[in-house]
Amino acid sequence: MTLIMNENYSYTPTGFRGFWVNRFLRLYPSYYFAMALSIALIVFLPEGLPKSFNPKLHLPESTYETFSNFFIWGLVQSVGNTPFKMPVPFFGSVTFPQTNALIPPAWALAIELIYYLLISAWFGRTLLRASCLFAFGLGWLIWMFLVHGKYYVYFSPISAALPFGVGAMLYHVLTFERVEAFLERWKVPLLIAVVGIYVGVVIYGLNTVTIYLGRPFQRMLVISIIASTLLLAVLTRFKGKGRVGRIDSFLGDLSYPTYLLHWQAGLMIFWLTDSDRRLTFTLYCVALVVVLLLAMIDRQFIGKPVNAMRSNVKRKLQERRDKLSTVAD
Repeated sequence: MTLIMNENYSYTPTGFRGFWVNRFLRLYPSYYFAMALSIALIVFLPEGLPKSFNPKLHLPESTYETFSNFFIWGLVQSVGNTPFKMPVPFFGSVTFPQTNALIPPAWALAIELIYYLLISAWFGRTLLRASCLFAFGLGWLIWMFLVHGKYYVYFSPISAALPFGVGAMLYHVLTFERVEAFLERWKVPLLIAVVGIYVGVVIYGLNTVTIYLGRPFQRMLVISIIASTLLLAVLTRFKGKGRVGRIDSFLGDLSYPTYLLHWQAGLMIFWLTDSDRRLTFTLYCVALVVVLLLAMIDRQFIGKPVNAMRSNVKRKLQERRDKLSTVAD
């Protein structure tokens, strides 16, 4: 987001407005498609089946739940039917009275929106500002580890200040000439080394971290942030071209709808196979096919028209910037 704001939009009122118009177009049309599918499944499948598959898959039962599900803002990862209580220094805790989620992983989108706003408004502009966000996130992480449980480290909106701060800093550090020259010169051996480190991190995580935040979670969280940062830094020196670039673009188009739709795909498989949620390789393959088909439907009928609108927004913004540059000259 820091790269996009600095290179595609700029920190001006016009750039800020253009960024948020395109963020809306990028996030919400596909989100509403996934939400409509969730509602259809909840309404038409046997009563209680969606909720037995995931306790959050039920229709909103309060004004807050309706608002947060429709606008994304305010969604949190509650524990079962218990509202999420977020520790806040000097204030005790803040309670979010929301337990359902028509799209179960959408709590992460709510967190992203918060940091899109912070980065697009102020923190992404300079390295110093990005460093402030990073320092705050690091301090919060340490406090969470020492005082509160690892659940709050992962699901608390404030905890995301650390990875977003790292990302914002990384953009500015990569603009330094010496860093660019070093990465360009050693990009192939660095990529091999970093991929090796990343694979090691994944294997370590699969063997030591349970699905719901096992014991070495603190260590794994920090290691994964470092490994991801190194990998992203090296990958900036590689550009996909030709067929590789097209495949990369295609998979990128599928990533967001796959994220939104994987619970719905799993629910359909759960209903059709009458399974008890025990994951087998066969079920995994079937669910993968279903979610990719749903993602391709989203890409064809929502993503492509919306991307045309987003390109138009960028074009008009660039024309405005070019006109202002000409006047200034």
